[in-house]
Amino acid sequence: MLLRGVIRCDQDADVPWRLLRDTTELASGLAPLRAHVPAEIRVPHIVSGSGVTRFRLVLDLENDREAANDEAVAALQAGGRLRVEYCTAPGTTQGHDGLLQLLQSDGRLEVNTRSSLPGDRDLESAGLVVINNLSLQQAGLAREQTRGLADWVNAGGSLFMLGTDAAFGPGGYRGSPLEAVMPVRFRPDDTPPRRTLLLLDTSDSMNQQLSGGVTKLARLQEAAARVLEAMGPEDLAAVAGFREGMRGDVRFLPPRDAGLAVTIASLNAQGSTHIGSSLGEAVALLPEVESARILMITDGEDVENAGEAAFSAVAAQLVRRNSRLDLVLTGGEELPWARQLQREAPLQVQTWSLQGGNFEELIELLDRALADADREWVIQGQFAVGDVSEPLPLLVRTAPRAEAGVELRLQARQAQQSWPLLASRRLVGRTACLCTDSWGDAALVAFWQDRDFRTRLADTLEFLLAGAQRPSLVLNPLEEGAELVWTGAEEAPAQELRTSAGLTASLDAPGRWLLAEWPDGEQLSVFAGERLLQRIPLGAPRGAGVAYNGRRRGILCGGAAGWHPGFQQLGRLAAPARAGRRRAAGRPDMAACAAGHAVAAGGICASQALMSGAVPRVHPRCTR
Repeated sequence: MLLRGVIRCDQDADVPWRLLRDTTELASGLAPLRAHVPAEIRVPHIVSGSGVTRFRLVLDLENDREAANDEAVAALQAGGRLRVEYCTAPGTTQGHDGLLQLLQSDGRLEVNTRSSLPGDRDLESAGLVVINNLSLQQAGLAREQTRGLADWVNAGGSLFMLGTDAAFGPGGYRGSPLEAVMPVRFRPDDTPPRRTLLLLDTSDSMNQQLSGGVTKLARLQEAAARVLEAMGPEDLAAVAGFREGMRGDVRFLPPRDAGLAVTIASLNAQGSTHIGSSLGEAVALLPEVESARILMITDGEDVENAGEAAFSAVAAQLVRRNSRLDLVLTGGEELPWARQLQREAPLQVQTWSLQGGNFEELIELLDRALADADREWVIQGQFAVGDVSEPLPLLVRTAPRAEAGVELRLQARQAQQSWPLLASRRLVGRTACLCTDSWGDAALVAFWQDRDFRTRLADTLEFLLAGAQRPSLVLNPLEEGAELVWTGAEEAPAQELRTSAGLTASLDAPGRWLLAEWPDGEQLSVFAGERLLQRIPLGAPRGAGVAYNGRRRGILCGGAAGWHPGFQQLGRLAAPARAGRRRAAGRPDMAACAAGHAVAAGGICASQALMSGAVPRVHPRCTR
């Protein structure tokens, strides 16, 4: 919020002033006043927690003939609950969800359950977003559509992801903007490289045009590029078209190899579709190694009528080699040959079908197929976890990020291997993950009831909530240049900071940096080394406000134009000024009043709270 003081004097004077929160000085300065012209003092201040806080504006001018009116008081009643957007699969039994029960039992929180990810409007009032085993498919989103939520985290939001078969990689989030902000990567380091043969239908039917003038073949080429993009750098891929048989040489290359892109671009559509013989050729080309698979995209019309014997041979080969076959059928229905393969090799064959044959949805369907392959990273067993006495029965394997700000709070161990279980990451916002479920069988319930686990989980939730809706840096204009002031809960970086404006912020004192000039542009990104600390919306500087007093957690100081999105006051607050009534000739008379009003991103709200003496309830809410 913004604390606003108005002072007057009946003579020209330089007036010393102090602003106190209870007995703690927040700011001080010298205000040059002209006779009978009111002057304003503005001090942004973060209000945390709840209860009544009293602020005092005190003036101290020598030879003031009436000291009784040199002090004003404003009281703030902070309240309201922090909003949690809790995203989980539809039909989840809330009474069995350990995390949901834990959050709902916290009187500081208002928990809103939903089966979708929050949009921009929901994020405006959210303090914490939880994604609990809700896949992108269930949320009705593509990977790219998580960009808004990732941007919200990068601007200061707090995000917690947990779950197994519908979270992380299996939930379709691998390669999404959300993966980039999490403390773990969604593909485990100990996963053996995959070999994938992309087998693409290049029969004449792929020349059919779709809306927008593109052909099915062009969309098929886009899908092939999507598969390569989702593969890890250690994987190998081959691309081949088929019609009356497989076309071209099959070479397994790294997924970013330019040769694969050339092969995809050179595909052309003609001829008829021979599925049985083409599949037989493809299976024979797979190396007999772990994690080899075929991803076949076709409209499903087998014009050669290869017969059951041919498909039985394909199924037997898949079983013998323990290879996987993903069938992506664009015709909108499963055909007899596909059902036969699933029946004879149920562990090796997975079928995906476009609803109604809508080829426009091929990319989304393909993402679902890729996420399903990641379910192999969900494993059951008896995992030892730190000081937790109960074993963990279920885990989705991920890989920790090796970077500053990432903390592995709990790890799951089995034999000589270990994987992250509970981890957190400090960004501009904060993120954390729990790589298991919050509901399940008796073994998982026993793990959740373990005191040591619940203590670590509670500490992680406090870490997320402590950073919710609180910026860590404030930009203030000075008479020459600008200053950055640290307001975060953790220790301030003890180094120079660099900015996106090409300016270096030199360290002046612990928690304070100086810029030689006010930065240009609409937004300033501030970095400590390679770590992004804050993105600060810029406005035209309004001139220097108050002086930095050296207290790291005291004043958030300065002109409000550079104030990062802070707390919005949804009411008005004031306290009466003590107006002096007696005047003596030749001696100045001061009068002070104090008030609070809102600060929104980029400037000061127009409304003002004058001295009414009321103490309404104020609900802080983060504006982004």
